Amino acid sequence: MSRPSCSAVARTGRRQHPDVVQTSHVPDHGCQSTSRSDPHRGGCGTGRCGDAMTWKHRGVDIQVVAALASALMALAAAFQLGLAAGAPWGVAAYGGRAALGDGTLPVAYRFGSGVAALVLLGAIWVVLASVSIVGRGPTSSAFTTVLLWCLAALFALNTLGNARGRHPLERWGGGTVTAVLSVLCVLIAAN
Repeated sequence: MSRPSCSAVARTGRRQHPDVVQTSHVPDHGCQSTSRSDPHRGGCGTGRCGDAMTWKHRGVDIQVVAALASALMALAAAFQLGLAAGAPWGVAAYGGRAALGDGTLPVAYRFGSGVAALVLLGAIWVVLASVSIVGRGPTSSAFTTVLLWCLAALFALNTLGNARGRHPLERWGGGTVTAVLSVLCVLIAAN
């Protein structure tokens, strides 16, 4: 059974879902309700209004999930920045096929790693903005949700690529990180 939207609950004032106890209209983002599972938290838990982003998903605060995803993305971004700067970690990236004799990457791959690092930094913002840890600016919550689903798919595809890597660090380390990131992005997007 799907949960009612914030506006539907605010409009009728009736309890339309077993998790929703009370509602009150808040002009800047629709509604605020109190959940039976945690009476001290605001938000209806649907992820459709501003304060709902602190909703607990099966007992885990979604902001903690977002912080974990951001930390893993920051780790991946640091790895990519290291590759772009010329660190000798090329055997653990791009399937190990692009590494030069000294372990560094050719210029084109170093440029690609720099772009990957920038994308990961942008992904960190998307994750943190989607749970209201940082400001969203002019972007809507629907747009950040779409971006989260895209990130989940991107990380899932990246996991498949990492699983085919020659180096154990890429296969097991990178593959595990991207698989976990895919799951975390799904949890945040579904919030």
